[in-house]
Amino acid sequence: IPTDRKDVQLAYAFGSLAVALKRGPRDEAEAPRDMLEALVGWNSSFAGNFQQDAHEALRTLLDGLDDALQPGVVAGSNNPAVADDAAASAEESSTAEAPIQSAVADCSSPRVRRPSVVEQLFQGQITSSITCDSCGMVSQTNEHCLDLSIEVVQRRGSGDSGLSFLRGLTGSFARRRTKQKPAPPPLLKASTSLPTIMPSSEPSPPVSGITLDACLSSFFATEQLEGAERYACECCDKLCDAHKNMQIQHAPPLLMVHLKRFSCKGSSASKNADRVQFPVHGLDLAPYSAPG
Repeated sequence: IPTDRKDVQLAYAFGSLAVALKRGPRDEAEAPRDMLEALVGWNSSFAGNFQQDAHEALRTLLDGLDDALQPGVVAGSNNPAVADDAAASAEESSTAEAPIQSAVADCSSPRVRRPSVVEQLFQGQITSSITCDSCGMVSQTNEHCLDLSIEVVQRRGSGDSGLSFLRGLTGSFARRRTKQKPAPPPLLKASTSLPTIMPSSEPSPPVSGITLDACLSSFFATEQLEGAERYACECCDKLCDAHKNMQIQHAPPLLMVHLKRFSCKGSSASKNADRVQFPVHGLDLAPYSAPG
């Protein structure tokens, strides 16, 4: 494709791969050479034949697609649907007053960027609330997210695996830029040949009884802030015990869930390899969503 823009090259390569997978024979694998080359061009940390994190690769791909598919801005509304209608009306108008009206709108209204295709499909919003136990004051923060990064809950009777050492957003809720990410240390040397998209031949882990609902319930459970974690209340002007809640304010059409399986204790790390059961359709997010 005749362009120097790395994000456009990545989007074109991804589209070509998707078309090849859709039209190609079902009994043949497809080697994603062009897309891998474009992914490395977009983010050089994926260069070489080393094991990489699948979640990081997906977020890097979405970052590139998001940049390549930005639709621009429209003046006059904070509502994307209204902004789209306004843009369509402006294009259809052929009266002499249209340029003047457009100029007035540009001067009097804020420029609003319409959401990209990636944001329309994957972007949701999380509301985080901290309530002071002393005065009852509530502090709320809204954050956009492209995925939910949650821990795999501990299986009953398996002992403390240290999987509760993190409950933060770990940066996944903020829209991250990974182009300048430093190259990770080599973890596992792979073959020099490019991979092909084929079903995994590794045996599946045994069914553990852990469900996605249990992981979501743990993630959205009320967190008590006390001791060293006490909340600096502006109303009380001191550190106070408080409790923190998170709720889904807006669920995206397609929800991406990243399961965090690794935990650290001191200098050692462990991985929870238990299988997590999840519904293919009909995931109920109502228990974790804000009313209304």
